[in-house]
Amino acid sequence: MMKKVDLEAELFIKVLGLKEEKIKRYSEEESDLSLVYLFNDYDEYKNYFVIHGFEEITEDILELCEMKVTSNGTVIALKRLCDSTIKKYREKNHIDDDNKEIKDKCNSFKIKNTLSLYKRMENDLAAQINPSGITRERCIIRNKRYLR
Repeated sequence: MMKKVDLEAELFIKVLGLKEEKIKRYSEEESDLSLVYLFNDYDEYKNYFVIHGFEEITEDILELCEMKVTSNGTVIALKRLCDSTIKKYREKNHIDDDNKEIKDKCNSFKIKNTLSLYKRMENDLAAQINPSGITRERCIIRNKRYLR
């Protein structure tokens, strides 16, 4: 399909001294500030983010990344800003995944707070004292004293 020529977009790019990036490909490296993407319509612009990992993208994020929307509907967006937004989103989701793993691990032990975690560790590391006093084997972790 042949791309229609949007003179308003071409003029905008020429006046500001920008360069069009023909291949719309995400890269983690920082690109030149003068590189822009031209999207034929708003749906193509939104799909660029969806393809690169966004499950749900809000209009606010899309508006932040766009430079101009022409009267023909062409969206002009800075490549560096689009790539940076995708990178931040991916990092945030990776951190959320790590936190979810930690929470799942704690939930598997039924640990509700730090006190229950401390008590669980104390029970696992120290031998219980016999109430009758027959066995005196115990350990005091905080003071590093070991009694037998």
